[in-house]
Amino acid sequence: MHILYFSPSLATFVRKDLEILRQMAEVDVFVFTPSAKWKTPFSFLNQKLFILRKIWSADILMCQFGGYHSFLPALFSKLTGKRCIIVAGGTDCVGFPKMHYGNFQNPVLGLLTCWAFRLCSDIWPVHDSLIKTQSDYDPMQNHAQGILTYCPKVKANLHVIHNGYMQEDWIFSDHKEPRTFISVAAGAGEYRRFILKGLDLVIDAARLFPESTFTIVGNERFEFELELPSNVHLIGFADRHTLNQLFQKNQYYLQLSVSEGFPNAICEAMLCGCIPIGSNVAALPMIIGDTGYVLKHRDISELANLIRLLPEPQPKDYLRCQQRIIHEFPLAKRAEQITQLLQEK
Repeated sequence: MHILYFSPSLATFVRKDLEILRQMAEVDVFVFTPSAKWKTPFSFLNQKLFILRKIWSADILMCQFGGYHSFLPALFSKLTGKRCIIVAGGTDCVGFPKMHYGNFQNPVLGLLTCWAFRLCSDIWPVHDSLIKTQSDYDPMQNHAQGILTYCPKVKANLHVIHNGYMQEDWIFSDHKEPRTFISVAAGAGEYRRFILKGLDLVIDAARLFPESTFTIVGNERFEFELELPSNVHLIGFADRHTLNQLFQKNQYYLQLSVSEGFPNAICEAMLCGCIPIGSNVAALPMIIGDTGYVLKHRDISELANLIRLLPEPQPKDYLRCQQRIIHEFPLAKRAEQITQLLQEK
């Protein structure tokens, strides 16, 4: 089997999927990453040349996310009768104009994303909420989201494949520092992404609970004026080793986003024994299950009440978090589903 694989980055989760694919196929990768917006047409040209050189020997074209980079693969697959698969991850399935987030808040990007979804043969979302959903978590944002909300004429085969994780990558600990909370939100220094990731709620909670410690990973500073309480600690980029250390010592992981697909950081934190507190959006309630807490609405009073009523965690509570990810979302399960679906004609 020969696969042409298209992605806007080589993030860790992309590399994991590539490892799965290379167990059963020859894989040629094209990374669509223009260094500046004005260079996007050159990326399209390079991608077109890549496809024209490789497509005749290829069996499948696969795209990580819908977007600019998935349009030409979907189009050429349609013209040549090849199978095209888009792995939908979250951003490519939503539109939040007030936060300037999601493919469908941008008319051109939304149009190309929709065309790609209509032209491809298969869509593999990481959670069923990315197909179509209604959310009342944040009353200030669009309630209806998902692929079929924005592209109702999609006829592709839809198969949900959850993200997967390796227990060996994350070190469990039930020796936690009391009253410690952590949240990972890379690139949230800009205000709209700051709101998207719910960091305003994290900081408001820190003001209300000065005896607790709140750590935010992924931002050394914010690009707007903000007075931080003394119990909020900012950490910039953190590699896996550093994240392991941080997750091991914190009791709770906060994921209070307005929009997500199937977020990785909360699962990785749970593997280290963090008790999850997540917003009532997308995959978060399913990930958390009965091991943690779900914030029903984007409301600081509701969050404060939730934190105020938290019972003192026991070692078994940390262990249950780790075991949920191990049993429900192992990488081997994702690999098995991908392999099975690729072998279907």
